[in-house]
Amino acid sequence: MFHFRLQAVETIRRNVEEQVQLKLGQEQTILQNHLVRLAVFKDERLLMIASLAEKEQKKIKGSLIQFYMEAVRAKEVLIKMLENTIASQEQVVARARHDLTEAVKERKMVGVIRKRDYGKYVAEERSKEQNESDEMAVLRFGRTPQ
Repeated sequence: MFHFRLQAVETIRRNVEEQVQLKLGQEQTILQNHLVRLAVFKDERLLMIASLAEKEQKKIKGSLIQFYMEAVRAKEVLIKMLENTIASQEQVVARARHDLTEAVKERKMVGVIRKRDYGKYVAEERSKEQNESDEMAVLRFGRTPQ
């Protein structure tokens, strides 16, 4: 029966790969949430600008216009901050993807070693079976091996 000598290492590397996959998924979810919030902020800003344009067509006080302008500026500041957050989150996601790539490479290296060891095991088993078969043939026909 084949027993892989690096089974523990393979299991650890598989677990590490799964953890990195989970981390990547979490980071991508965070990024997606930021992108949704950015879209909402941009829509809100556009609504504020449209509302301001509508109000400007009527006679309104300058203080109300200033209030709208400050609200639009505040929303633009929030948008800029969120864009910076998204840029840094994209770097985190890229780093997590790189980590996942490295974890997959490490797991596959152990897989290659497993295949090589299994090939050796199969060759040894075939050799043993062949030797047993040869020995049975010799015993059956009463000849001495040369």
